[in-house]
Amino acid sequence: MKEQFLNLQGLTELVDYIKKYIADQQEVIPYASYTLFPTIGKTNAIYVDTTTNAIYRWDDNNIKYYDKPARLNIGDKSITLCPWGFNPLNPEIESSDYLFGHFEINTFQMNSSEHLCEEGFKLSDLLKKFNSIFSGHFHKAQFRKYSSGSIVYVGNPFQMNYGEAGDKKGFIILDVDTGKYSYHYNEISPKFIKMTLSSLIRKEPSKIGKEIVNNYLRLAIDKNITVDDMDELIKLLSSCQPLECDIDWDNKGFSSAIDTKTDFVALELMEAIKEYIGLLDVPNPKEVLQYLQKKYREISNVPG
Repeated sequence: MKEQFLNLQGLTELVDYIKKYIADQQEVIPYASYTLFPTIGKTNAIYVDTTTNAIYRWDDNNIKYYDKPARLNIGDKSITLCPWGFNPLNPEIESSDYLFGHFEINTFQMNSSEHLCEEGFKLSDLLKKFNSIFSGHFHKAQFRKYSSGSIVYVGNPFQMNYGEAGDKKGFIILDVDTGKYSYHYNEISPKFIKMTLSSLIRKEPSKIGKEIVNNYLRLAIDKNITVDDMDELIKLLSSCQPLECDIDWDNKGFSSAIDTKTDFVALELMEAIKEYIGLLDVPNPKEVLQYLQKKYREISNVPG
């Protein structure tokens, strides 16, 4: 460091230098964590992790893209990189200790449902050629060890929709020398949460907010509730600051418990019609009320 930076005058000069450097870089982009940084950054931008106040800069010179299969060596281990659309069983691709790619492998779970892949590569064929296989493509993390090797689906690092609710996400750190890997759960990214009204009212109020704050919530109405109580419930949930609060009135998947004949909006309008007729000076209010209610049901398909 220059000598003038070591006194008060130099400190001011240093601050001015930093400000000028930031200005020259054109853009400063803050994120709550470095794990939320984009996959590909901007060369002239400064990225700030606001949790640790650490500063990062994207460097294209340290990035290499592979658009066709390649075999690398790290220490005494060989690694095959196989981009999407290439067949790792092609004879032109050499065998190696590790295979990284984006594959469909039979018997593995394709997503959070129980549907298994049936039209992909046979795992036995892959393990004849590669000792350890790490694949993307399927969103659910899966780990299998066999006598002939191991296959790992790393899964996606964060939940992407309500179909992945309850599915823990994260990332893997691999020690290439030993073959050992560790899975680290993502406790930072927003989660998609599905609840029923029945399960919600059994929770302690203090825990509800912690569970849904900054997350996506879908609440299925699986029991009867009054309009006033529903309004209060929505206010309570909104105060917990979820990123989204989706009320599942159709309640698909929970139909066994819901009274499908209950229509809160219809009941509210029926009551309004009744009150309105009561204010009118008509000789036969009861007949008028019955007629209007009948017509309302006809046009709105509300059961009587």
